[in-house]
Parts: sequence; structure tokens; C-alpha cells
Amino acid sequence: MRPATLITLVFVVFGFAANAQLTVLPQFGLENTRTKIFYNNSNSFAPLGAQSSSAMGIRADYKFKKLHGPFLGFSTSRSIAALDFSETATGTKFHQTTVGDYQIRIEGGYQYSTRPIYFNKKKVAEAKKASSIQYTRIYSYSSRCGRTYIKEQTKPVQPAQSKDKGWSMSIQPSLGAAFIPSVPDNLISKEINGQPGYQYNAGNWSTAILAGAGFEFGKNDVRKFVLSLQYIKGMGNLNNTVVKNTSAAKETVTTLSSDVSGWNIKAGIPITFAKKKPVVKVVAPAKPLYERKGCERYSRCGRVSI
Repeated sequence: MRPATLITLVFVVFGFAANAQLTVLPQFGLENTRTKIFYNNSNSFAPLGAQSSSAMGIRADYKFKKLHGPFLGFSTSRSIAALDFSETATGTKFHQTTVGDYQIRIEGGYQYSTRPIYFNKKKVAEAKKASSIQYTRIYSYSSRCGRTYIKEQTKPVQPAQSKDKGWSMSIQPSLGAAFIPSVPDNLISKEINGQPGYQYNAGNWSTAILAGAGFEFGKNDVRKFVLSLQYIKGMGNLNNTVVKNTSAAKETVTTLSSDVSGWNIKAGIPITFAKKKPVVKVVAPAKPLYERKGCERYSRCGRVSI
């Protein structure tokens, strides 16, 4: 089973396993990658240095009890450094390096969200205090036997401004993996300056590990925007590529491999789809204003307790 199919299957199973909250997050930002090339097992070099490119994507996550759950998304990737080189009798001759084309990667993993951290703690404390205000109503009545009873009934007060808590922030650490369904060949034969040569696609990863954290800002109970940071470490399809060339009765063997890592920063506005639970009004059973426990009545024969 392919990694993308497995990630999608896990996401769907988790999504329908419980009554979860679905959020779709379009994202736009910047991605910075650094691709290094190892030539004949020697020290590495980064021909393009740190290469920056615009990044965009979309991400959907399910949250159980608004705290944790799986996520699945699509994002752009541009980490390939295409190196042109040719083989001669004296060795390898490098020519130029260009940035590769954009690719689409599939991301999936698990995310946890902390409870909101409010910036105005005083306002939150006042809202909690206001929501806990209660009033007491006192009833007085007389029984048939001439005694007077007093009964208290307490109810909470729901003030109009109890939900005004101000701005807050939730931290959302996440861990996952990425997969690029279609990657080009690591080595492509091409003509360079009228001579046979090659193009080596360094940083041409197929799978990667993701780790990051999102910072979700909201006001009261409304989610406003999310700022996320993510680290990427390429894993698959970066192993050794061997090139053999014979020139002037001499065979030249070149071994190439690469390593790639990077980070990105993105911002987006979350769109939440949640089932609104119907408001059920609980009506407390009416309590009598008085109870006739131990009450007394008078009869012709005397006083009788009931």
C-alpha cells in the first residue's frame, strides 16, 4: 500500500470514529530549503545555498474534543537543485546549477492543540465571576396547623457580557510525514555545449519527515487566523547515484548523493465545519412551596400527627 493511500485511510477512519470537528485551513507563505551534494563521498557542497520560494497549500484536520486529531494536506515543494556536469578523461566537470520545478506533496500526521491562553486575564476572571453570580429568593408560608415555614430557592444569573474574554492563543505542535507521488529521475542524459553530459537532480526526495507548531489566534470563541512553522527533512530517493563514463580508453566513475532539509512559515484563516448541537432546555420539575412533613391537624378527639 502506498504511503499516500495509507495516510488517507487513517485520516478517514479517525474522522468518522468519533464526533469530531473538521477544520479546513488554506495557507500561504515562504519556504526555505538547503540542498547539499556529495561528490565521490567527499565533503558536501551546496551549489545554490539556501533557496527560498513561495509556498501555498491546504490542510484539513479533525479535532476530538477540540484538542487533538489527525491532519491531511497538500502543499507545494521546490527543493530540487539541478546540476549539469560532463565526464572527461581528466574527471568530472561541473557547469551550472538551476532550481527545479514546483512539485505537489501530500502531508499527513497528528496534531495536538492546547487550551486557549488568554492575553487579558483580568477580563477572563471578571467573566467567570459574573457567570457565577446567584440570587436567592425566600418564600414564607403558613401550614394548616398554624406553623410558619421559610423556604429558599437559589438560581444562577447569566450576564450578557459573560462570553467577552478577548484575544487568545493556542499552541498546536504536530508530527507527520510527507510524500511526493511523482518524482523525476535522479539522473538525466542531456547535451551540454555540444558534448554529451548529464543532469543530476539533487534534493529529489520522495518521502520526508515533518515536525512543526502552529499558533492559532482567536477572539472569544471565534478562530481568527493561524501562523505555522514547519521543519522538513528529506529521506527517500536521496541515495547514491553512480555514473560510469569511458573516455580515451579510461573509465571514470562518479558517485553522487544529496541531502535536503528546510523550513517554512505560513499563515491562513481557518474554516470550521462543526455540527451545532441543538439547545435542549432542561425544565426542572416544579417544587411545592411547602411540605407537609410532620404537620399536625386537630380532630374532635384531640391532636393527631400525620
